Amino acid sequence: MDTNTEQAAGPEGRMSGAVWAVTGANGYVGHALCHHLQDQGAVVRAVVRSSEAAESLPGGMDTRVVPEYEAATLEHALDGADVVVHLAGSAHGRERTTTAETLAGEMVAAASRARVRRMLFVSSVKAQVGAAADGVVSEIDPLMPQDSYGHDKLAAERVVATNSAGAGMEYSIVRPTLVYGPDPRGHLGRLLAWLAAGRPLPLGGVNNRRSMVSLEALCRLLVTCGLEPAAAGRTYLAADPDPVSTADLAHSFARGLGREGRVFSVPAPCLRAALVLSGRGDWSQRLAGNLEVSSRRALEELNWSGNPDTVAELERIAGEYALPVARGVRRDFK
Repeated sequence: MDTNTEQAAGPEGRMSGAVWAVTGANGYVGHALCHHLQDQGAVVRAVVRSSEAAESLPGGMDTRVVPEYEAATLEHALDGADVVVHLAGSAHGRERTTTAETLAGEMVAAASRARVRRMLFVSSVKAQVGAAADGVVSEIDPLMPQDSYGHDKLAAERVVATNSAGAGMEYSIVRPTLVYGPDPRGHLGRLLAWLAAGRPLPLGGVNNRRSMVSLEALCRLLVTCGLEPAAAGRTYLAADPDPVSTADLAHSFARGLGREGRVFSVPAPCLRAALVLSGRGDWSQRLAGNLEVSSRRALEELNWSGNPDTVAELERIAGEYALPVARGVRRDFK
């Protein structure tokens, strides 16, 4: 089949019967990606570290439990896979016993021995910048990670690129911005739980510009990177087309929850001082700084774009979150 015919057939036709292995399949992105791949007709192989993690996955998947992510043990789990999506690893801020760099090296070695066609490494925008940046960030900008997490992700990217090329295996790297979706995790989940509990939130006056990417759009990008020849050897930032302010985020969540009156404004210096006094000074840049990211490369090379209405989607997500709260299901703020 020629390339034009393949593209016209869409992802479903091109993925039918293809085996996609997903490491970290029980994580937030991994779980959603496995569902997305199943919907597209792929054979999904979910690679996790424990039987408990395997039990959390939906049925219909080829689940492989690999307690130690080392090349020798991973090779069997990846054998026969066409594409490997490497998501395994600790989320930002959690204790990491194995670095992303080491884990990436083991994964590439196992994938190349298993004759995988392409490996996709899901990195982070933090491999390129810190919590805030001036101007609009793109892939051609200098790589300047600002914390240990970002430095580790960047080191892992370099291992993936160098070792994959040396083994004759295709690869792509994706750097997502903050990922949002149903029942969000991390800082977004804590923010949503805070508002759902009826607590006041002084973020209504933070008019900055921060890029985010929807979980659904990120899954689409990963599928595209696994399919398109143009994505081989390329790195892509993943973000929705339009940045939002922290005020937009807070008001969208509040509207969806029916808690609009709980969001109010305070002067930015007062907010920063309050964060410092409460021991949350590191949140200042994340909440009030700018981090605008361009995904123009993915649009031009892969015809991919993120969610066109981030604000409306955030409000919808909060509305879905509010339903179990209304039924008395407890949502903890951690």
